[in-house]
Amino acid sequence: MAETREGVVIVPSLAAASAEEIAALPQNTEREREWYKDHRIFADHPEMLAALATGELVQIEGDENYALAGRMRNPEWYDQFTPYLLPAAASALTVVGQLWRDELEDRGLEAPDTLLSITSAGRHKLRQAEIVKDPTKLAVADSTHMRAAAFDIDSSGYYVRNENGILVPVVHPERKQQAGYRAAAEILQRLASPEHRYVSPEADKAYDPAIMDAIVAVADRLHKWSLVNRIVEYSHQNAFNRCLHIAPNPSIEFVPV
Repeated sequence: MAETREGVVIVPSLAAASAEEIAALPQNTEREREWYKDHRIFADHPEMLAALATGELVQIEGDENYALAGRMRNPEWYDQFTPYLLPAAASALTVVGQLWRDELEDRGLEAPDTLLSITSAGRHKLRQAEIVKDPTKLAVADSTHMRAAAFDIDSSGYYVRNENGILVPVVHPERKQQAGYRAAAEILQRLASPEHRYVSPEADKAYDPAIMDAIVAVADRLHKWSLVNRIVEYSHQNAFNRCLHIAPNPSIEFVPV
């Protein structure tokens, strides 16, 4: 397959969405699209950069509870995998990470060096259009990602910071066997310039599904209370390619502690 099209990096899906998930997506996103219907759509990366300069958007960089996926940490790809959110959505992301950490502690899980993996944040219209073209992906044309209001959390993989401070991905063992997982990694490595090309170290810890169950539980509660709209994407994939899409309710103020 082509790796770029009209300057847009094309990354294959890790999984194919089921027909049922695709059919349900308009209804599942209806609430958040209504919440953000009056927010503007960002047309392209220059428009997002202008919004950064005025404070309308902020750049997310990670904290003690979450890290950005490797492609979002590569500055030469900020125009592709944009690490930007509305300030209120960025605060919501921080709070979700804190609630996840509390949930781990409540469940007796000790994971001090473990971080959630953020796989997507705001997107401009050009990027969203390419995603919508891919029939294997879960995406609507009027996505709240284009309003920089939504973020996605990997719920079948996370990061562990090793003794050298390097982020090491730990993913569901079945995901490693998927052709899409290997192909995406190879494409991103090949397209990156030498100074930003890297190969992640092998994890020395086994994947623990309980760590991911905790973030799904947090998202479910927030969704039930109408604090966010959440969708567990690719949930039919036996939990090895799950992804949490979260759009916070803009009428709620999320205050990190």
